[in-house]
Amino acid sequence: MGSQRTHREAALALVTGRQFGAFTRQQAVEVGFTSAAIKKRLSRHVWVLIDHNVYRSSATPETSQQRLIAACLAGPAVASHRSAGRLWDFPEMPDEIVEVTALRHRRRRSADVIWHESYHLSERDITEIKGIPCTRPVRTFIDLGVVLSTDALETVLNEAIRRNLLSPPAIASRLERFGPLRHGTAVVRAVLERQLPRSRTPESVLETRFLQLVRSAGLPEPVGQYQVRANGSVVARLDFAYPRSQIAIELDGAAYHSGEIARQRDRRRDNQLGALGWRVLHFDWEEVTRTPGYVLGTMRALWAK
Repeated sequence: MGSQRTHREAALALVTGRQFGAFTRQQAVEVGFTSAAIKKRLSRHVWVLIDHNVYRSSATPETSQQRLIAACLAGPAVASHRSAGRLWDFPEMPDEIVEVTALRHRRRRSADVIWHESYHLSERDITEIKGIPCTRPVRTFIDLGVVLSTDALETVLNEAIRRNLLSPPAIASRLERFGPLRHGTAVVRAVLERQLPRSRTPESVLETRFLQLVRSAGLPEPVGQYQVRANGSVVARLDFAYPRSQIAIELDGAAYHSGEIARQRDRRRDNQLGALGWRVLHFDWEEVTRTPGYVLGTMRALWAK
């Protein structure tokens, strides 16, 4: 009897090890637990109910990944929208939101889970990350059009393009198959339209935020990743530039001023640009996101000179 119990527990441990500690009632039955045994463990709080017919051991800590896969198992469903975006490491996806999609008329209701349903959820839309079923990047991006603002979705797109996860043509092609009446379509199309006049994709979230700030203020959009040349060689590759006005804008991310050698290189570059008649502005994340008035005021003051 003891060996049978040990065998059941070991078999279930293999299942929970792949699912962040979560397991379904059916999985428990498949490794040998009877309905009576399951009821007994629940009544004694040896097992804890997470979602519909999905459990965890009381000794297993709760995690956001466990809650997400539990919702997927309960559906059945797949991680989607912001939860899928978090799995793909898209920027600024909240940890506290659990969001899944099930086939039409198969979604459940949970106070701590946002459920979506879809007529169109095929194999081409689904993959796995760390054992969690989730929507692929293109489908995730289109779904995010339902829950994100245009600026937030543009930030996602620029980062995903940089990482070779998304391309505007692939998104447009999938969007056409969904049709114009699908929720979020207008936001997705607006973001794609922002890509059309631009030859280069911003290389960081900070660069996207800066462009959005400039756009919102009605200022002309600067040229990204602009190369300044002198005597046939490249003096500097600028984050942004207004070439006619010879205004250079450098955005200092987390790695800026990482060492004395880097600081010396930056000073020499700025001095070279100054000698060529360029005026250089530096802004960091806090200034772009927390004090946009300072950024815009500084740019306008430089134009006025």
